[in-house]
Amino acid sequence: MNWWEHWFLAEETGCWIWRGSLSGGYAVLYKGYKTLKISRLSYTKYKGEIPLEYIVHHKCENKRCINPEHLEAIPRVEHGKRHTKEFCKYGHALTESNREEKSRRCKICSMKKLEDFNKKRRQRLLAKCRGSSGIPG
Repeated sequence: MNWWEHWFLAEETGCWIWRGSLSGGYAVLYKGYKTLKISRLSYTKYKGEIPLEYIVHHKCENKRCINPEHLEAIPRVEHGKRHTKEFCKYGHALTESNREEKSRRCKICSMKKLEDFNKKRRQRLLAKCRGSSGIPG
């Protein structure tokens, strides 16, 4: 199977849309026990090697696109910066001070989750103590 024959042109965007298998929305090809990302194959075939610590970024933001003109090799760190969210799913601003160190997680939500966990844990322990010692509730 020639992987470069399994796409169609989306004329309105210029994207070469992969018709084959997907993994996480990305175009892939399964070869034995290996999963090959088609965007990496396309970039390598038409533009050259991908440097170490670089990833292939879809400038068009279409994960199924394999058009080498829509792909660029960028440092992993740069890719993370381009896709950093501004707000968590509960609407808290993900500022430098409200983001966990070396993470994209919201500190406010993490603290709330920890508080809820500890509250439930205390309730379970109290219930267990009351049940075993005969202390009235």
